[in-house]
Amino acid sequence: MHTPSSPFTRVLLASLFLLLLGCRAASQGDASGSQHGGGPGAGPAMADASAPSADGILIHYHAEGQGEPVLLFVHCWSCSSAFWEEQVKYFAPTHRVVTLDLAGHGASGMRRKRYTIEAFGQDVRAVAEALDLKKVVLIGHSMGGPVALEAARLMPDRVVGLVPIDTLQDADMHPTPQQLDSFLDAFKKDFPTATRNLVRQIVPPTADTKIVASIADHMASASSEVGISAAAPGPASRTIASRPNGPEEAKMKIVPASVRTVRPRLRPSGCAGATGPSRAGGPSAVIRGRGRAPPDRG
Repeated sequence: MHTPSSPFTRVLLASLFLLLLGCRAASQGDASGSQHGGGPGAGPAMADASAPSADGILIHYHAEGQGEPVLLFVHCWSCSSAFWEEQVKYFAPTHRVVTLDLAGHGASGMRRKRYTIEAFGQDVRAVAEALDLKKVVLIGHSMGGPVALEAARLMPDRVVGLVPIDTLQDADMHPTPQQLDSFLDAFKKDFPTATRNLVRQIVPPTADTKIVASIADHMASASSEVGISAAAPGPASRTIASRPNGPEEAKMKIVPASVRTVRPRLRPSGCAGATGPSRAGGPSAVIRGRGRAPPDRG
């Protein structure tokens, strides 16, 4: 797991510091002193509960700490809120920190017909509304990046910042339908094995083998139905296989929030193309040699 001195945590701290400066400046002159989202008198400092998403699926969340802006962490594909444990420990002394399990992941409900970015965005909004959060910074890793962006679009009055971390929106990648089908076939045939192989491919060769095994076991134990649904492209909705296009880039530009993008180097072309959020004008921070490990375990 990442410690406060690790490269990931240092870059995340720098990104959040820049966002917090903007949030603090924007809030000057507010004499009302908002008591929401972890401010003084906002209620219990720690909470474990569930909130119904737009389709009724119960979304589990954990909240602790006090202080604005609220930091709401969104996990990646086939993972869970457990991957943010170290970040919760680090930031909870100074901020209200919230993690959630997207539908079909962790302790949240299942039985959703399709697991799409739009539906996951509704999950995040459900938690933010259940806790009545104000001045929220959304931090999303991998699939969590597009989900955070969708959530920001759904609640522009609550979100003041975005920190997408290696969000899979690589402008250099142009997979054909045949390539996507071939990629998904392996997961349909043997989800645990394909997932473990994927993990080994996206972490650096110098990574601790025990950590890699822990990540692989966690992701391989996830629901194959959910994982394949979230990855398979659909005709009328977005999944993690969807690429940014004209309307998507326009949507990114209208989200009224500061954006700080954190990306590790995947391969030479992986950093050459801008991710979606950085194309909207936000700067990027590159973590070299870290691979695509979940953020607290790489």
